[in-house]
Amino acid sequence: EVFIAGAFAALMQHDYSKLDGPLGDIFIQSIRDRWSRELSDASVEEIAEYMTVYDTDQMVGVMNVIKGKMFERMVELHENEDGDEWVAALHDDESYPGSDVVFTNLETGEIVEVSLKAVDDPSIIETALRRYPDIPILTTSEMEGPFVDMDRISTTDISNDDLSANADKMFEELMTVTSASAGEAETMLGVGAGTGAAGFIQLWPFVAAYSRGHI
Repeated sequence: EVFIAGAFAALMQHDYSKLDGPLGDIFIQSIRDRWSRELSDASVEEIAEYMTVYDTDQMVGVMNVIKGKMFERMVELHENEDGDEWVAALHDDESYPGSDVVFTNLETGEIVEVSLKAVDDPSIIETALRRYPDIPILTTSEMEGPFVDMDRISTTDISNDDLSANADKMFEELMTVTSASAGEAETMLGVGAGTGAAGFIQLWPFVAAYSRGHI
């Protein structure tokens, strides 16, 4: 639940070793995808430098943008690794209207374009239905209830909560747990965060346990 915020902190701390692994790869590729004009071929170091243009008030929004793309990448990866006759390919063009991914049946040649929505707000799904009534939607598990009777809406086992922890709440709880000052909080979220962000990353498991009432 806290991966994106922790990964972003590791990126800004230049602690790139913490981004090694499959989820880290998806995280970095998602940034390259969303900022394709500026970062399509950028190194991790160049991505970290580019992210310094955003101030602390913008970082939650930036992480939500990354979250949406990670959802798309995870759907693509899941479909291509599940061993059935279907494969998935995301559109290269981020501005492609209506759909995000194309599913192809390798046996029949059938092609289905699908819109992916990592949301917990039903109105976003409703807007997409009105704007693109012929394109089916694959969304996060929270939307199973509101649209359970609609054939054109399918849900995954991936939840919006798992993709995007409430960053504001987590930051606030982290400050409470560590008794950090406001100045240290600013440092943790800023550029070149030093020991503040290092502690921020290391303490995430305890923050997650704290937020769930386990400690």
